[in-house]
Amino acid sequence: MTHYQGEDIEFAIKLNNLGANDMQSWKEASRIVVYFYTHTSYIAKFSNKVEAGYHQLTEVSDTQLTAVIPSADTKVFEGPLFCDVYIHPNKGDSEQIRRVNTGITIEYTPIKDETR
Repeated sequence: MTHYQGEDIEFAIKLNNLGANDMQSWKEASRIVVYFYTHTSYIAKFSNKVEAGYHQLTEVSDTQLTAVIPSADTKVFEGPLFCDVYIHPNKGDSEQIRRVNTGITIEYTPIKDETR
């Protein structure tokens, strides 16, 4: 799927798409952080907690989180879009880091300068 710099990109992360995961609900995690990037020099950060520097994740069901990568972030992205998910469980389970395949490529476009 192709998107262009400066577009808002809606996304959903489903718990069952994270592979090798015993969790049944996002409620089993005390903290969830999601990073989106095309290069590590700029990362769009999301969290299930209200934190400075992070966009808010919304839990739409026990197994699905959603949010929007705003145009202010995507206007500096170019190339394949990577997504990393960090999960800190409530109980004594180990922390988890997962890479999610987005299947998205961000294409360069000079008109991105028109976005806010």
